[in-house]
Formats: sequence, C-alpha cells, structure tokens
Amino acid sequence: MLPQVRGGGSSGTPASSFSSNTALSTPASQRIGDSGAEAGRNAMETVADEIERTIPCVTGGHILRAGKDNPETAAGNTTDVVVESFVTKKKILKRHKQIAKKLRNRNSMNKRRKFMHLTWGMFLASLNHLVPRRVFLPLLSGVSGTMVILELLRYRKGFEWINNGYHFLFGKALRKHEMDGKFTGAFYYFTGVTLTSYLFPNPCATLGIIQLAIADPTASFFGRATRHVYWSRIGNGCFGIGRNKGLLGFLGGAVCCVPLNYRLLSLALAKQSAGAAAQTLAKPTVLAISIALGMAGALADLMVPTPALVLPKKIMGVRVPPFHLDDNLAIPIMSGWACGHILRFAGLPIPPAELTLAKYLVV
Repeated sequence: MLPQVRGGGSSGTPASSFSSNTALSTPASQRIGDSGAEAGRNAMETVADEIERTIPCVTGGHILRAGKDNPETAAGNTTDVVVESFVTKKKILKRHKQIAKKLRNRNSMNKRRKFMHLTWGMFLASLNHLVPRRVFLPLLSGVSGTMVILELLRYRKGFEWINNGYHFLFGKALRKHEMDGKFTGAFYYFTGVTLTSYLFPNPCATLGIIQLAIADPTASFFGRATRHVYWSRIGNGCFGIGRNKGLLGFLGGAVCCVPLNYRLLSLALAKQSAGAAAQTLAKPTVLAISIALGMAGALADLMVPTPALVLPKKIMGVRVPPFHLDDNLAIPIMSGWACGHILRFAGLPIPPAELTLAKYLVV
C-alpha cells in the first residue's frame, strides 16, 4: 500500500519532516476525504493493470492486449487459445470469400481463361468425333453429374476443400463471382457439351462444340478491345437479351470461326441420299456454311446478357440453387441446332443423308 500523504506544515518545512504525532493544520475530515479519494484512484489503476494483463482482444486479425497499440504474440494462456480457435474457424467458413478477393471480375480480359476455354473445347470436340457415342456420352454425363454435386456442396460447411481445389487447378482463370456464391463456368461447359452430343448427330455436335471453343473467347476478346466504340454497344439490349454486349465482338467471334469451319467442311464427305456415293462439297457451299455456322455461334454468345440472368433465391418458398443462363450452355446447343438446319438449307439433309468429317478433323 502506498504511504499516506499528510497535510503540509508551516511554510518552509518539508512534508517528510512531520511524524505521525505532529499536529496538522488541515482539519481531520478533509484529511480523511483526501485519503479515501487517493485510495480509490490507486484501486482503479490496479484493476486496469489486471485487465491489461489478462484480457486479450482481436483487431484486424491480430491478438492485441487491451490498451496497447502493438500486436503481441499470444502468451499461451487459455483465453488466447480460445480466441485463436474462434478466428481460425471463422476464416475457414469464409474461405471462398478470401479466394474471391484474389480474382478478377468478368470485365477483365483474362487471357489465361480464354486459352483454357479454347483448348478444352477443341479437346472435347475431338473426343466427340473420335470416341464412340456409347462411350463418350456416359463419360461426359458422369463428369457433368460430378460437377453439379461439387457445385452444390462447395459453399457448405466442411466442404471448403473443394474451393481450395478449384483455386489450385484453375488459379486466376476463375472469375470473382464463381467464388462468391455462383456456379463456375466449368459446370455449364461440360453440361453444354454433354447435351449437344446427346441432342444432335455427331457431325453437328462436333461443329457445335467447335463454335463454343472459338466463338466465345474471341467474341469476348474483340468485345472488350472495342468497348470504347460506343455505336457498337448494345446497352440494355432487348428485354435483357444482348445486354452489355457489342456488335463488333459478335462480328469478331463469327469471323474467327470461319477458317476452321472451312477446313473441316472442305475435307468432309457428304451423301445426298443414303444410297448415293459420298462426295466433297463445292467450295462456295463450304464457304457459305462456314460463315453461317460462325454467325450462329457468335449470335448465341451475343444473346446471353451480361451479367447473366439468375434464378431467384426462392421459388414458391423453396430455396433453389443459383443456376443462371450461361453462354457455355447456350452456344454449343444453338450451334448444333443451327448446323442441322444450315446443312438442310444447303441440300444436305441430316438424317437420312450423311455428312462425314475427316478422320482427324483437320487432316
């Protein structure tokens, strides 16, 4: 306990020279009041010191001591362990949010994503052409089913490892919204390829998947490169269709599809009827079909608005997954459908006539 400070004596005499028996000029009541106030202040300071030593707090992800500005390392006591456990648990629950902060949004050029889009499309188109239908369809159906299960689970507690796996495999090719509550484009990509292979004849499905591989990334590239050309921008579109897309992007995507379409169709053999001999297509016909196919793929990309149309969170009180209209789903299906009609218009009905692409597509 601190020594009591007694009232001062006559002028010129130090306070320390007084003994406990020395008469004081200060009244007794005032001396008692001053001593009580001093003791109260001392008690409050002691309590504050105890709080500072024993109560940690969390600020900005660091463990801080109350009343101090500099972060300190946890002393290892029980309170620190509880606080650390709580913070770690909170970070794990919001892992996808942390990943989303590292990614770019859909307005970014993201050339890595476009290259991956092109290579996967050409790979799947080649598989659809080379692998028998009875093998390809079950394989892609299994992949698509696995993807939808992963998408439904990865935002739930205990399945954060799925988001970590996606980020490890695809890295910066992912977009911000794909780690912020929405499904990834990979799910729609595989689903679109599977449905296209199931719905249409093999040549039409292969050509439709190729339009997906080329038209989507190139239309996006030219659309962003010419976004300053205001007359080409569509704005809000027609009832949302084509929102925030551009005509120059559409034309760029269509033109980029023409060379490969022309090469594939130049090597293709067509039968006018089931019993007729196969023959190559005339070059003007090949060019016309190639242009029309490219425009069909680019038009499908143009019609999908940006941002995409998303289902409401609840329908009739029932919570539904965040499905949305995605160009990876629309382009191959619309292109495969358009391919059949374009070939019929060119005098090549499929079926019963048959269009056979080259064994290795381009050679």
